[in-house]
Amino acid sequence: SHVKKHYNSFTLENEMKPNSLLGFWATPISKKQAREKGYILPDTYKETYVPQLNFEQLDKSIETAYNNDLKMRGHTLLWHSQTPQWFFVKDYKNGSTVVTEEVMDARLEFYIATVMSHVMEKEIELTGEAGSIVYAWDVVNEYLHHGYAGNITTWTSVYGEQNLKPTYVKKAYELAYEQLVNYEAQNKVTLFYNDYDTYDCADDIVSLVNFINQDATDKNGNPVKICGGIGMQSHLCVDYPTIESYGDALDKFLNTGLE
Repeated sequence: SHVKKHYNSFTLENEMKPNSLLGFWATPISKKQAREKGYILPDTYKETYVPQLNFEQLDKSIETAYNNDLKMRGHTLLWHSQTPQWFFVKDYKNGSTVVTEEVMDARLEFYIATVMSHVMEKEIELTGEAGSIVYAWDVVNEYLHHGYAGNITTWTSVYGEQNLKPTYVKKAYELAYEQLVNYEAQNKVTLFYNDYDTYDCADDIVSLVNFINQDATDKNGNPVKICGGIGMQSHLCVDYPTIESYGDALDKFLNTGLE
């Protein structure tokens, strides 16, 4: 009752992150089995096996939101941390060499399309309408701080260092937006870029988001902002950041016209 009185939305800390959905080691299933489970495999997916996804905790969370008239933020599809290293290597086997960009592109599409469609199918099952519970997705989390990942195998191990024009990040938003369009949920759900200490890198965030949205169009060819919002994850102390620097960052983000 406390939560329902004071809150209208919650965000799962870990249960939607790749580690939770993919698991700490791969459970390979055939492509036929994957399709029977409703997984979306693009034509470019040439591998023999598909990693099984575990939606049990996520489904329970969506049901909890529905049963208590609460909404959810989806956090997060791409993150350099809390993504199993086996997701980036050949045959999903730890210790293997990293896959090519082409193979990873197909894995990226499989993962985003499958996770988002699963959530929206669950919403349809509960409410009859996609986009009715999860109203926002942090598609990519903390890209500007991926340098702190250390020596783990992650996205940059495959795609290399791309600074403020990361192709796979842009692709992630294109794929996520495509799923929203498929379910006619693009006007109900906002795709966010999320980061922390944003007051120290506000200009870079604006540049990154502008790159993501550059040349993006809807099916009629009209410009569209596939990344529609900026998340200011904030860890605040008494003396850091200053009110001025926080306000300056907020102004820069507001000037983009995004949420």
